[in-house]
This record gives sequence, structure tokens and C-alpha cells, in this order.
Amino acid sequence: VAASRSPRSPAAGRRGLAVAALAIVGSAILLTAAILAFFLVKGRGSVTAKAGIDEAGHDLLELSCAECSDGTKAWTDSAQATFQGGKAKLKLTAPLKVGENPIVVGIERPSRRREEIALSIPIEYRVRGTTEELSQASPKISVLAGALPGTSLVVEGKSVTPDPKGAVRFDFDVERELSGPEAAVKTLERRVPYSVTPPAGLPQKGEVLIRIGITPLILDAPGALIVMGRKDVVIAGRTAPGATVKIGSDEVPLDAAGRFAKRHLLAPGDNPFVVRSTLRDHAPRLVTLMVRQSDNLTREGALARSMAQATYPEVLRDAEGAIGRSVAFDGTLFDLRRDGYSSVLLLDVKGGCRPGPCLAKVLYGADSEATKGQKASAYGKIVRFVDGPRTGQRIPELRAELLIVGDP
Repeated sequence: VAASRSPRSPAAGRRGLAVAALAIVGSAILLTAAILAFFLVKGRGSVTAKAGIDEAGHDLLELSCAECSDGTKAWTDSAQATFQGGKAKLKLTAPLKVGENPIVVGIERPSRRREEIALSIPIEYRVRGTTEELSQASPKISVLAGALPGTSLVVEGKSVTPDPKGAVRFDFDVERELSGPEAAVKTLERRVPYSVTPPAGLPQKGEVLIRIGITPLILDAPGALIVMGRKDVVIAGRTAPGATVKIGSDEVPLDAAGRFAKRHLLAPGDNPFVVRSTLRDHAPRLVTLMVRQSDNLTREGALARSMAQATYPEVLRDAEGAIGRSVAFDGTLFDLRRDGYSSVLLLDVKGGCRPGPCLAKVLYGADSEATKGQKASAYGKIVRFVDGPRTGQRIPELRAELLIVGDP
């Protein structure tokens, strides 16, 4: 946009303003940038302006003035900027709309009287991404567009028709990308190509890039699925310090390290839970879990045993192939450790190998009252192999969905 010192600078031509929202998450900071296709309106004066956007997503005018010495002030409404090296960035108090945007910019050079420059900034279309819908129960990211009547708009290869106000909204469900435990900040990224053909104009192609970090969240207890006889369960885990954690609609307090633990009452049968952690300027992370409260663990054990896919000897013979397979191990508790809401047990599996002990590490997402030497049965899936108590020994690690202490 070029501006003369006449009362109004007539537009010499139009080009679209395309905005692609870019949210980039660093270690703890969200930086927002936007890529703009700018336009020029040539006038007879020495001040030119180009539409732009700052790191916070606010519209601005990038002013250039060869005759403006350092310290020259520019303003519009309540915003003000100072020229340095012939450049100034003047933040706009309201976003530029599709259509004509009349703006009056004041200029005051040192030791000279104030001047006013009238600009008319024509915008034929805008395209931008937004992450505002990530806070909804079903998280979404969106592409928003606005265009003048008669403009043809294609998003991801699909022709779309603006509403009567010229607006278009594309929502993308990203719940799957945000679900599941993760200890590190991962990135949610979506690239959305578009093409805009203004009335009597040539097609202009672009791409909206949305990139934002995902809040880390790990559950230590009770695990994705657990079957229990007790009437309550402790849901515990870790997230980034300063995040907001909710279990269902209930907010859960964190300690300074981002750890949390909360006890929940159980109803008979299946009890689904969704744990959601949201760090400021990040996408949320969601972890779902199921707790089944049963009054007959013997029946539950028999059902789990019927679905077992491998025995202890078979697991040892094919360690790689055993990962993720369901097992039912019976034996004696060799050792155990608990922390109030989860337990780690070392089970000597009966008839598992020769010579013994035939050990398996059992992770159980509740506080077990078992003691060393007791009989126990663990039902669940093999997670991995870990070092055993003897040098060079590798033993299977089992995430138990059901633990029965005593004779099965």
C-alpha cells in the first residue's frame, strides 16, 4: 500500500491478503507467525505501507519512509510506532476485513508539523488457521476464510461456497492425534492447501500451516484397563508443571513437579475415564482408561485365562513375538514394591522353566496388599523384556489388568 498526502489515496490495483496461521511451540513458549501475500497501492507521496501480521497474530502496517528521520512518529487510533532506519510497524486496533479498509495514519517528523495520510486498503480474501477449538470436548483445528462475492475458493481440493457473509469454515477433528500417553512435547501439524480465484482474476494458491506443541501426559496408575474388586481407584500420573489436568469434568491439583493422584469411587461394572492435560499455548493431550469393578474376580480370572495367547515358556522362546500378547501367569510372589497407588511385583511363575526361579515382572496399577511368599495370578499383556535380578538374565514384564492374590 502506498500512500500520498492527498485526502485519500485511490487504489491502483488489488491483490489478495493470504494469512496462514503458524503456531510453533518451543520448549515452553508458543510463538505465532503468519505468512502474508501483500499488495501495493501506489501514490505520489514518500510513505508506503504494507499489510502484515505480528507474532501474536495481530494485523499491522509495515511503514516505509525514506524522508522520515529516526524518531518520526506514526499513529492510528490508539496505536503508535516510531520510525527507525526509515521503517516502522504500526499495530492496528482492529483486523482488516475483506473489502475496503479506510485507515488514516498520522505522521509527525521531528521539528515538522503533523500530517495525516488517508489509506484505502482493499482485501479480496483472507485465509488463516486457528487452534481455538482445541479446548472443546472433541478437539479440532480449523481453517477460516473470507472472500468477496464471486470469488472461487478450493480447500484441500474441494470447492467450497462461502456463506451469505462471505465466510468459510473448515474443521479438522484431531482427537486421534492428541490421544494416548506421551512423556515428551510432540507436535501437532496440519498443512491445508487452498486456491483462491478472485472475480476476473487469476488463481492464487497457498497453504495454511498449523503447528502446535502437544502437552505431555503419562498415567502411572491404574493403566489403560484394570479389573478390581474394590470400590475405588486412584488415578495418578505426570504432566508438565503448570498444566491444567481434568479427569472428566473435575480439575485435579498438581504438585510443583506436575504429578497428580486422585481417588475416584467406582460403580459396579465398567467405569470409563478420560484424563486431559492442557498446558498454556499447547494442544491438550487425552488419555482414556477403563476400570471394571467386579464382585467376582474368580469369574474374571477364568475369562482372562481363556483368552491367554502364550504360556511362560512360549514367551521366553519368542521374546520379540511375545510383545503385546495376552498371558495368564500363576506363581509365588518373589518380591514386591508399592507406592500407595501402584505395585511392582516379581512373580516366580509355576512350571515356567527349569531350573527356577522363573521370574516375571508384574506392573499393577493399584496398591496391592499382597506379601512375599503368597500365591498370585497375574493376567495381562507382555510389555517388554527387562533385566532380571541375576546378571545377564532377561525376564518378561507384564502390565496386569487383573491380579488375584491367593489360589486362582
